[in-house]
Amino acid sequence: GYYDQMMALDPLNYWRMDDQSGSICEDVTGNQDGVYHNGVELDADGALGGSDSSAADFDGNDDYVDLGNLDISGSALTMMAWVQPVDLPGADPKGYILSKATGPSPGKHLWSLSTYPNSNQRYLRFYLQTATEKTVILDAEADPLLPGQWYHVAAVYDGATMKLYINGNEVASATQTGDVKEDDTVPAWIGDNPENPN
Repeated sequence: GYYDQMMALDPLNYWRMDDQSGSICEDVTGNQDGVYHNGVELDADGALGGSDSSAADFDGNDDYVDLGNLDISGSALTMMAWVQPVDLPGADPKGYILSKATGPSPGKHLWSLSTYPNSNQRYLRFYLQTATEKTVILDAEADPLLPGQWYHVAAVYDGATMKLYINGNEVASATQTGDVKEDDTVPAWIGDNPENPN
């Protein structure tokens, strides 16, 4: 039923990441297939109990999915994902879920749903740059993502406000305005930050 609910939302892209083999990360909307790099483990245990859908397992080192130069137009953006951290962050500076950026510093991000470490815990983060405003960083300062647990995370922008959600609960919000900045020379990746592996 989850697949039907997602498709009813008419998403621009939907990577289920339940590919059984190969190098193509299928976008079931047919709009933007990705390419798995550096040994992403396919057919791993999925998030939804009772489902025959599997997941992709990233090693936290150099695995990622290249989505090409994906752009989002207009003044609205929603990124959602099922994620399962496998350990505490330690010295890992960030954990990128979906990112369009040229480097790790805030001003290099067009948009990103990621995590960040604080007091040896991992928290949710949303970067967003618009055509008229600099990059805003929205951090969830509570509700850490604990190892071994599945979470449904979301970053939402409606043209006036950025919000972060964990399992459907709003955990942070900030003001931002303008159209999402576009740049078809900047790559978008799942699982890492473009131009800054590791």
